[in-house]
Amino acid sequence: MPLDHNKDPSLLYNSEVMPSDTKMYLDAVLNNIEDPVFIKDQSSRLVLVNDAFCEIFGLSRDEVIGKTLAENVPLSEREHFLSVDRQVLELGKEISIEETLTTNGMQSKTIQTKKSRFLDSKGNSYLVGIIRDITEIKEAEKRIGENRERLSLALLHSKIGIWELKPQTQELIWDDSMYSLFNIRREDCSGNRQAWAQAVHPDDIESTRRIMQDAMTGQTLVNHGFRVVWQNGEVHRIHDTAKIFYDKHGTPVRLLGVSTDVTEQYEAERKLKLYASVFVHAGEGIMITDATSTIIEVNDTFCQITGYTREEILGQSPNILRSERQTAEFYAEMWDTLKAEGSWKSEIWNRRKNGEVYAELLTISAVKDEKGLLQNYVAIFSDISLMKKHQDQLEHIAHYDVLTNLPNRVLLTDRLNQSMLHSRRHKNLLAVAFLDMDGFKLVNDTYGHNIGDKLLVAFSERISEALRESDTLARFGGDEFIFTIADLAKVEDSIPVLERLLHSLRRPITVGEITLKISASVGVAIYPRDSDSADILIRKADQAMYSAKQAGKNRYHIFNSIQD
Repeated sequence: MPLDHNKDPSLLYNSEVMPSDTKMYLDAVLNNIEDPVFIKDQSSRLVLVNDAFCEIFGLSRDEVIGKTLAENVPLSEREHFLSVDRQVLELGKEISIEETLTTNGMQSKTIQTKKSRFLDSKGNSYLVGIIRDITEIKEAEKRIGENRERLSLALLHSKIGIWELKPQTQELIWDDSMYSLFNIRREDCSGNRQAWAQAVHPDDIESTRRIMQDAMTGQTLVNHGFRVVWQNGEVHRIHDTAKIFYDKHGTPVRLLGVSTDVTEQYEAERKLKLYASVFVHAGEGIMITDATSTIIEVNDTFCQITGYTREEILGQSPNILRSERQTAEFYAEMWDTLKAEGSWKSEIWNRRKNGEVYAELLTISAVKDEKGLLQNYVAIFSDISLMKKHQDQLEHIAHYDVLTNLPNRVLLTDRLNQSMLHSRRHKNLLAVAFLDMDGFKLVNDTYGHNIGDKLLVAFSERISEALRESDTLARFGGDEFIFTIADLAKVEDSIPVLERLLHSLRRPITVGEITLKISASVGVAIYPRDSDSADILIRKADQAMYSAKQAGKNRYHIFNSIQD
């Protein structure tokens, strides 16, 4: 018989088999998992939901338990909504769909819902579902398409491979990570296409090949999963995402893609059959302590992330994971928040068993009994160290020149505005200088761009050495540089710095076996005399630099509103 929906949903548990403490732990885990989880009976009515489910729909448990929620779906989609449930409940299909969800009457989200069936001991069918909010993922995919290729690839997660397929020649290009992803040695195959065909599951080859062909003609995007059979017989789930690139005539020239091993995620979701299995198969690390903060249970993910086995960690204090990067005040504030609000969430640095420090996103919740007495703490965390590393890389790429490692235009604008603010506060002058190398084009034309690049690096180092520590140097583009001279009492105070710089730059520079003699022309604008706008100051410094060029190069010129 179906469950009586007027009864407590906890009746899904078999109290004779599952101890009450275990039920409490699972309640705590389920309601602290960020993804909405739900169970329906064979009539498609909800019998169990977690807190995240109620939150995403903006409804209470009383409003959803015993209902199908079909009334919350537009009439035109209602039959499809119930049809999907019937396919799962009656046919045992595992279904994954993406859809747009409008919650609380205003907030639109893109969600991925995965549904599967399980049978109880009496043969009754139940539907288990997990909802994942993929709004940010979809938005990230959109942003990836607008960014440079290497920036988009840097945002992707671990266990990935990068590939490229050329529509005209059908040539498939793999990086080394693809061989690792497919568990194939490069020397064991005659080419990448053969390696792909050997590894992909026979039942998935044609559908995957068809999707790739459609993508190369621009008919569809690649967002596709398939199976790979390793040489040891293991079957891995791979998910492909790709984008087609066109030439100026609109002809497809390459399909650039990323393959991700999603086997662990797939297996964890597939095994979500019963409420009790949530703890075992959660993708996050989970740790449960008693009221005295002694660890009494952890899940497999905890052991994978920290490197400790279950036997090693039980009975220990969570302090065993401390990295000492957080201060005593940090932990004091954490405990104050836990006591006052019952939960705490933040990023924290912890230490693995092997001593490696890593970043994690941690949520701690206090579990109390029906009398309000503290019983346990439940900690759920995920390893975000790779994401942190990607963020740092992207931050550096966004603000620093790749060749010289000097600040680029973006960071220059910020630095220049800060210098102007400092000058205004201290009521002194700031010199903004525009420097252009004399004869750089001749070096490039004579010796090639490789020597030219090395000269640019050496030249930028020579400039840095001549400037003061308080001055800012940035590469503006090509052979052009911008630097500032701060804390000037009068304009003339900048002249010793400029003369020292030009003298330094006149000295020959050796690049490999080539000795180059090169100089620079410098134009200077003064803040606030010439302008209080960073853009205008740079433009006037540029004008002054051209005056220095016209006067014979290898010199500086200070902007004069009458002459320039």
